[in-house]
Amino acid sequence: MVSRFAFQALALSWRVCGIRVGVKADGTVSYINPEYWYRAYFGKLFSRHQDEVKELEERLKQALGATARFGGDVPAEKLANYQYTFGLEHFKDSAQLKKYPSFDVAISTIQRNLSQGVKDTALVYKVILPAKRLAVFGMAEQDPRIGDAAWVSKLVPEHIAALPYEMYVIDDQAFALHPRYRIALSWPALTMGTFLKIGNTPAEILATLTAVAGGVAKASGTWGEEGWY
Repeated sequence: MVSRFAFQALALSWRVCGIRVGVKADGTVSYINPEYWYRAYFGKLFSRHQDEVKELEERLKQALGATARFGGDVPAEKLANYQYTFGLEHFKDSAQLKKYPSFDVAISTIQRNLSQGVKDTALVYKVILPAKRLAVFGMAEQDPRIGDAAWVSKLVPEHIAALPYEMYVIDDQAFALHPRYRIALSWPALTMGTFLKIGNTPAEILATLTAVAGGVAKASGTWGEEGWY
């Protein structure tokens, strides 16, 4: 579980992430629903950010249309403390990937590993704020066996704008939203039976992100097992 400081910084990092837009082969465009994701990330602090959410939504509607956005069917009042089902992770249960000697070492380590394609990854975007000691890296996982294309194809392709997966650097530590939270938040309407089709994916994502962070992955299990990470 992340510290109070890291939890707040992780929520604030949403403001510096790129807005994810998905384009399917048939030309269909979708984009993330800002209110849905802001409510999930900021929780009780959402009211402080309502004006910027409205402005962002208006700009996206003008550029891409009002029907292109997606979020989920989770009621607004439940997003602040969302979990897919009892026993699974909340936003605050983000995974710590690695602790470094300093912020600069964290950034150089992650950038080097991404440039080398560790675990078949590739950089999609990065935002680095040295003054705040905060950074976000969005990355593609390209392993044909366990990468993005392998598991997303088993879910709902209309939610492709949920990708890429991201890693956060906060001060001298690297974090990621736990996949059992992050995937469920992106595809909340799917049944547990559908999620079990990607039973090993949460562990595989964490193993990949940990390798990119320069850490050592812990033992892993499947979607429904207690304590696999």
